[in-house]
Amino acid sequence: MKDNSHQYVCLNCIGNKDYKTFIKEEGLKRKKCAYCKKQRTCVDLDLLADKIDEEYRDSYTPSASGEPPSDIISQMLELDNLEELANDLVDLLSERESRNVHQGADPLYDDNYLYGANMENDYGNALEHKERWDYFCGDIKYKTRFFNDELIQSLNSLFSELDKFEYVNKKPIRIIEPNNEEAVFYRARYATDCHEKIYLNPSVELGPPPPFAVSSGRMNPVGVSVFYGAFERKTCIAEIRIPVGETAISGRFKLEKKITVLDLTVLDEIEELQNPQFADDNQLGLLYFLRYFSSEISKPVQSHNANLEYLPTQALSEYFAYHYRPKIDAIIYPSTQTNGKGKNIVILNHSANLNYENNEDNYFSYVPDSLTKHTIKAIDYDIEDDGFDDIFQVYSGGHKC
Repeated sequence: MKDNSHQYVCLNCIGNKDYKTFIKEEGLKRKKCAYCKKQRTCVDLDLLADKIDEEYRDSYTPSASGEPPSDIISQMLELDNLEELANDLVDLLSERESRNVHQGADPLYDDNYLYGANMENDYGNALEHKERWDYFCGDIKYKTRFFNDELIQSLNSLFSELDKFEYVNKKPIRIIEPNNEEAVFYRARYATDCHEKIYLNPSVELGPPPPFAVSSGRMNPVGVSVFYGAFERKTCIAEIRIPVGETAISGRFKLEKKITVLDLTVLDEIEELQNPQFADDNQLGLLYFLRYFSSEISKPVQSHNANLEYLPTQALSEYFAYHYRPKIDAIIYPSTQTNGKGKNIVILNHSANLNYENNEDNYFSYVPDSLTKHTIKAIDYDIEDDGFDDIFQVYSGGHKC
């Protein structure tokens, strides 16, 4: 194991806003970062490890269907392909716990083991729901992926009462009509080398890709076309994570037919203590599990194991589209790229039909003259800013960008 003592990491190498604030408050100015080699405000790796350990030990426990600690720490810090930092932190934390492990304690930072969220202190049957979800994830990843009635029954038991949740007219499952405020959303593409192609045919180039061009995504396997969008233009730009100096083009779309959505972003707005229906601990336990579930399906996935990690959410989207009642047309989930400020929407395969010729069978259409060009600024992240409003410059004006 390499010597990580007196090694520094800067706030620009970390994506999580809370940890950026921690580095700014506790770090030292003008230190050389061991990872990007820049002179910035940095924190000693030992101090960062202390901070991570506080959160990690309260939140994770050994789990047969969890993740290795290096992946968990990457997600906690929102690292962007900076595996070296995550591995260094795991090495450091593993060395710290080695004495206790030798005396019989369970290791918490061994990359040969898997760890999952600890829900022992949650209400009612939240832990039971989580164990069912963990079982489903493990089975779909490592055992049986096709023709599995047992897994469908397992998902039925998890989500059978989802449509019963409601608080102040907020429901996870609801209808969005074409005349609703939520009936407009945005989609963006890299455009550094294909401006003209998108300008000439924006509805096709920004719409859902044809099956032969579809790669694996969070909510779709290879070849199954869905429509990933966002309710805010800035969110869809943040989600594609274009590098500094590169360009993207976004367009606006609107619903033509009503859709049934599963909106996971309303779960945090349901205040169980003010709602008599949550007098039942089991119902409250389900709510706590669903909040955990929302964070799980929204969290960033490391690119090196994306195909495996996406399997549970890919299967889940098919379940909601074809096995759940009422049939779900789209799923709304929080954007981790905007620290939850923005909302994403994925319109599932059976409803991802773009209207090119005023065909009534299609669900949504591109709004003409709605293209906007975005070029990422070459600026450092300002910790005092919310990281959401000033991440790009915008050049608007229809097709003449």
